[in-house]
Amino acid sequence: MYIGHTNEIGEEQPLCKHLQNTAALASDNCIDEFKEFCFQIGLLHDIGKYGDDFQRRINGANISVDHSTRGAKAAIDDVFGRSALGYIAAYCIAGHHGGIPDGGTASDISDDITLSGRLRRESADYSAYKTEISPKKVSPDALNTALDKFTTNKDKLEAYAFMVRYFASCLTDADFIDTERFMRTGAERGAKVDFKECLDRVNKRLSSFTPTTLLQKSRAEIQAQAYANANTDADIYLMNMPTGSGKTLCSIKIALEKAVIKGKKHIIYVIPYNSIIDQTVAVLEDMFDGCADVVRHQSTFTYDISDESELTTQNVKRLACENWDAGIIVTTAVQFFESIYSNRSSKLRKLHNMADSIIVFDEAHLMPVSYMAPCIKAVSNITTLLHSKAIFLTATMPDFKALVDKYGSGARVHELITDKQSFVNFKKCEFQNLGVISAEQLCESSQKNRSSLIVVNRKADAVQLYEMLHGCKYHLSTYITGYDRMQTISSIKAAIESGEQVCVVSTSLIEAGVDLDFDAVYRETAGLDNILQTAGRCNREGKKENCVAYVFTLDTNAQKNSDEKQSITKQLLKEFEDITSPQCIESYYTRLYSHKDEEMSQKLISNEASKPTGLPFRTYAEEFNIIDSASYGVVVSTSDESTELINRLHGGDKSVRRKLQLYSASVNISEFKSLLQQGAIKDFGTGLYVLENIDYYSSETGISTTGKDYII
Repeated sequence: MYIGHTNEIGEEQPLCKHLQNTAALASDNCIDEFKEFCFQIGLLHDIGKYGDDFQRRINGANISVDHSTRGAKAAIDDVFGRSALGYIAAYCIAGHHGGIPDGGTASDISDDITLSGRLRRESADYSAYKTEISPKKVSPDALNTALDKFTTNKDKLEAYAFMVRYFASCLTDADFIDTERFMRTGAERGAKVDFKECLDRVNKRLSSFTPTTLLQKSRAEIQAQAYANANTDADIYLMNMPTGSGKTLCSIKIALEKAVIKGKKHIIYVIPYNSIIDQTVAVLEDMFDGCADVVRHQSTFTYDISDESELTTQNVKRLACENWDAGIIVTTAVQFFESIYSNRSSKLRKLHNMADSIIVFDEAHLMPVSYMAPCIKAVSNITTLLHSKAIFLTATMPDFKALVDKYGSGARVHELITDKQSFVNFKKCEFQNLGVISAEQLCESSQKNRSSLIVVNRKADAVQLYEMLHGCKYHLSTYITGYDRMQTISSIKAAIESGEQVCVVSTSLIEAGVDLDFDAVYRETAGLDNILQTAGRCNREGKKENCVAYVFTLDTNAQKNSDEKQSITKQLLKEFEDITSPQCIESYYTRLYSHKDEEMSQKLISNEASKPTGLPFRTYAEEFNIIDSASYGVVVSTSDESTELINRLHGGDKSVRRKLQLYSASVNISEFKSLLQQGAIKDFGTGLYVLENIDYYSSETGISTTGKDYII
């Protein structure tokens, strides 16, 4: 018997059984058009284990065997030939453990790690696979039909690369699940969901609202418009609704209706930042308690099992984070897009569960400009090739229709809000441009209000302004750990609710997902979207009179070169009386994207290859980083839990790294180097730096590059 796996109690899984199981699971993972192709990839993926050398290895021989390259060779040489399907199968099989390789060139030699190089390698005989399984060639018609949707060679190449990753997702997840079932029996997967019950609960909540004020009536009218327009079939829906109009609940209702009517399998809610997931998850968990397991997947969150009664549910959710095998998933834009463009099986496992889904992009305007083309192309491919629907949700909507027409390769776009006359009813404050002012003038003006918020562009300026303020004051920036920021936000809410005079100075992190309400806000000149987001924290409930959002430039920064966003905003402040108008917002994005046109299209894999055999999957994935990694995290011990986690880290327990992100503060490279040179931070060989000298940290102002002074 040829053995595929041996588990801890000595049981042996026949190799042909593993291949059949994986093939069936891969087929189940796949959309209807390609089920047979996925089945054949599953059959082939481990046939290299039929070599005598691998069988000796699984029986204890200390030898290395490259079984995945053998499967890739067989896919081309024995089954599919050097065809489009053959190379898809070869990419997937060669990469089902170590990641999809670069395609390489015809001049590559067998020592190269590219697919081209690996296909040239000689290996021991593994032809015994033919005695147990019979892979079959499949028709290329389904692939040709899919690629024919795209008109240009670059678009076809992008779609081909996308399909390679998709099939790799179907295969690697199937391989993992079958192996898991054999090696770790009893692992329970499958988060529960009842979309119809969820929809009933949303409708019940919406019907409980009786509009009486002008604002409430306008909210109901806009939502009704969105529901009516959502009946039109499209691939991508644009939901442009002002702050306070109930975008979240409205988008959830539409997503659930489409999931129920169209028989979709997943609803994926994509949020731009780690810091603003809490609020959305809390709303969904409260509303869907008992009828859906809401799976939360982000880099700064882990499922802890503190109660034996939570064991099954929490473990199911934890496992669902691996492959998004759940009805409702809330995740970040980074997780979403880097999972699509990764070459590694650990990330790619999620991609096949983006098919047959409704995907909601909250604050869609925050898609990174430098990665706009691959982001739009990914959404377009998921909707046109994998039968999903996408909803772009924001109060400051760019011209996504033009962007999809340019980068989306034929995806159909439909506006849900066409009548925007009532938007003016959601304007809760006036705007005033203060021009260039000093820090002293800014502090004096802000403290004339009962509650005020100052938002600046630089963390150092936020600290300086905080130290200049007097009375009840708070400071928020990423110099402060996530744990301390949460405590500070709770204190701010309590101070505002008690009627205490309070002033908060912050960086842009407060602009999204932080539910605070101020009498006045002050925003340093930045992008128009930043200014409008900050203004959303002014008179949030619309119950106050004479509230103002001020725009200013600090005199210390006035002579510095403005970036494109600042320059465009300064011009718009001169041109438009109402910068909240749809016309002003449209003008802002039109000008911004015209400045960034070349940058937006640079990050495409089709720029790096001219044919499918040369696609650089590995290189592209390594360079695909949506978040600029110019900042460095430093862990600070601010609680008993963080101290315990740090001790475990120093003891070699790297599993605590994710939990420690809650206790991490961010510094730039020069600040990081300064702390390192002073011996204030150490990593003890873990790769995660910890602040050793607590004198360099304050819960009010955060991390500093200078410790406290002592006079003896």
